[in-house]
Amino acid sequence: SSGINAEWPLRPGEGARAQGAQVLCGGGAVTPEDPELAGGLYIAPTVLGGCTDDMTVVCEEVFGPVLSILIFDTEEEAIARANDTPFGLGGAVCTENLSRSYRVISK
Repeated sequence: SSGINAEWPLRPGEGARAQGAQVLCGGGAVTPEDPELAGGLYIAPTVLGGCTDDMTVVCEEVFGPVLSILIFDTEEEAIARANDTPFGLGGAVCTENLSRSYRVISK
């Protein structure tokens, strides 16, 4: 037994909501139609808004389809915040400016 219960997949969204984030979409349990997937623990892809750097969902690795959106004012701030972690967690740079994205990801 893995010790994981049926509520485990929902915890990142619930914890983020308790810390002030908004669940913009998803966040609920999903029951796949495929009978071969019956009995699994599934969560809908989830997008969280209003996230801050100190939230658990931002600071710790989430094992599920959860995207935390963080807002920044300057490119320098975004780089400093992205590099201010002891973990090598995943991240993304979304921009319409391809040369900007290459410059930022190299820092």
